[in-house]
Amino acid sequence: DQSDSTNVWDTNYKGVWHLDEVVVDEGTITGAYGDSTSNNNDGNQHGSDDATGKIGAGQNFDDTNDYINLGNPASLRGFTSMTISAWINPDTLSSANADTIYANSDGGATLDGKLFFRITDTSGNLRYTFDTSAGTGNLAPTGSAVTVNTWSYVTAVWNGSTLFIYKDGIQNPTTASVAGTYGNAGLNYAIGAN
Repeated sequence: DQSDSTNVWDTNYKGVWHLDEVVVDEGTITGAYGDSTSNNNDGNQHGSDDATGKIGAGQNFDDTNDYINLGNPASLRGFTSMTISAWINPDTLSSANADTIYANSDGGATLDGKLFFRITDTSGNLRYTFDTSAGTGNLAPTGSAVTVNTWSYVTAVWNGSTLFIYKDGIQNPTTASVAGTYGNAGLNYAIGAN
């Protein structure tokens, strides 16, 4: 609800994107995707297209060059815990970490303050990886795979010491440990691509 964002989304929410905006496929519109929090972390369109979502409208990412650029706002940095969640419905499953849900990356192979929440392989397994001031956390369990043409509610959680992945509200029993503070090495955040 954009009309009263301060009371709907408290300060614990750093960004909420409903992605129900109507855009033209392969377009580029600055500020096309509104952040529903009072942080105003609006996203810029880079090729995505509007589509039917799980709840209302959503966005389609073509797995080639579509993404939403959120820039590098201060409100998305410096955390000692974090939760990322999304409704996803992949129409294909790519290999080599190509199906990114949310990232803070330059697309390189090394992390260095980077963050990835993505589908990691053609089996639909999820991966949550990022660097903190104290080390690298990498969680890529099996058993919580998403499937093609099926809506899944996926969540990645870091409580300050442990990484968790949930699919449709069920926690995968595999966890990974990493402490410290999450930075971001001055890189832009993106939905749908790294």
